[in-house]
Amino acid sequence: MKSKCFVKCLLIAMVMSSGALAVEQGPNTTVEYIYSRTDTGKPFINFADGGMPGCYANKGGYLSLVDEKGTDRTYSLLLSAFMSGKAVRVYYHFNTVEPGYSGWGLCDIEAVAIYGES
Repeated sequence: MKSKCFVKCLLIAMVMSSGALAVEQGPNTTVEYIYSRTDTGKPFINFADGGMPGCYANKGGYLSLVDEKGTDRTYSLLLSAFMSGKAVRVYYHFNTVEPGYSGWGLCDIEAVAIYGES
């Protein structure tokens, strides 16, 4: 009896927590500008209107700095897309913020896909 309850509770907890790990994606978009600090701060990437729905102005967020090599590759990809005008698709997650917050920290970029056609 106790093991059935444990399994059910575990399944419910997994389903409820899966939303916190969800990665969102926007439509194909282009990079408008990149703001990069000289200290250890995260680069802020701004895309064309609607590129990151629900994030800062529906088009911008910080590049996640979880893994240095992965971040370097993603940053290089974003620079390449910016320089060439190629379309990208942004994969991001919503950060936990205070109610009413509307600043740059609403979202972190997790991954980017670049496309051959703009």
